[in-house]
Amino acid sequence: MRNNSGFGIKIFYTIFLYLVLLLLAGTLTVSFNGF
Repeated sequence: MRNNSGFGIKIFYTIFLYLVLLLLAGTLTVSFNGF
């Protein structure tokens, strides 16, 4: 049970990191289009 919980947190962290990267890329694209 404890191992399963850690696995879920790992997946959540990976998805969160991916979303942050996506957001960062979107912000960079918008700023480049602004210039």
